[in-house]
Amino acid sequence: MNELKQKALMKYCMMITGDKWDAEDLAQDTILKLMEIKQADASPAYQKTVAKHKWIDQLRKRKRECFLSEWHQEREQSESMKAADEFEHVVKKLAGALTPKQLTIFLLKDVFAYQLHEIAEMLDKPESSVKSLLFRSRQRIKTLSRDFLQQEAAGESDPDHGRLLIDAILFHNPDYLLEYARQTWLSNASQPSCISMMRCAA
Repeated sequence: MNELKQKALMKYCMMITGDKWDAEDLAQDTILKLMEIKQADASPAYQKTVAKHKWIDQLRKRKRECFLSEWHQEREQSESMKAADEFEHVVKKLAGALTPKQLTIFLLKDVFAYQLHEIAEMLDKPESSVKSLLFRSRQRIKTLSRDFLQQEAAGESDPDHGRLLIDAILFHNPDYLLEYARQTWLSNASQPSCISMMRCAA
C-alpha cells in the first residue's frame, strides 16, 4: 500500500473513530487484514469497507467487555453483601451461645491474637480466670451443633451490643470489643496498650 493510500485510510479512520489513538490502531488493523486477504493494493473504497467492519467489530467487543465488567462488579458486590450477612449471622450466633465474658475473651484471644497476660491486664482480671473462661468458651463452641446454634441465635443480644461485636472484627479494633464488655459485664476494662494495638494491627 502506497503512502497516499495510507494517508487516505488514516483520514477515514480518524473520521469514524473521532480519536487519534483509535484511528491509528484501526488503520493498522485494517492494513494487516488487507495483507492477510492479499488485498493490500485494494481500492480506497474497499479499504474503507474493511476499516468500517473492523471498527464495528471493535465497538461490539468493547460493548461485550463493558457488559461483562459490569456483570462481574455486580456479582462481586452481591457476593460481598452475602458474605457480610453470613459473617454478621455467625457473630450473632456466638453472642447467643457464649456469655458476654466468654465471648469477650474468646475474641480477644482467637481473633485479635492477644496474649493471656495482656487480656488479663486489659480486663483487670487474674490470668487464671481468663485462661479458664477461654477454655470454657472454646469447649462450648466445639460441642455446639448447628441446630443448637440456631436455637440459641433466636435469643440474640441487644442489637447495639451485636453491632459493637461486628464492628470490632470488621475494623479489627478491640476498642469496640472492650466497649461491648463494659456495656454487658465489665465496668473497669482498660484501654489496649500501644504495643498490643500495634501488634494487633500488624
